[in-house]
Amino acid sequence: MKLLCITKVKDSFLAMPPAVMRQILELSAAAIEQQKKQGKVLDYYYSPAGYNIVILDYTDAEEWTKDQLSVPVLTYVDTEIYPLTDGSTALKGMIEVLKMAEKMMPGAPK
Repeated sequence: MKLLCITKVKDSFLAMPPAVMRQILELSAAAIEQQKKQGKVLDYYYSPAGYNIVILDYTDAEEWTKDQLSVPVLTYVDTEIYPLTDGSTALKGMIEVLKMAEKMMPGAPK
């Protein structure tokens, strides 16, 4: 399952001494790089607005949780997570559902 994750660093992280922040980020970067090599992190972006945007690919929630724990900076972020599917496939599915709805309501305006 592909997941879109959007994170924003909490103020508690920004209040840390620079050396501690750097160490946390170095450990996190190494873990993310390892997950990229394993095909679990598909894309990783940073926005100048202070957000990190990551597209993950996992089939197992336990493995995903374990990998999250290996990225220490995630303790200091707020996260939004959205499951993703192929857009063309989703559109085709929506169109098929609407066709079925049209058959169920033959007198409805077209």
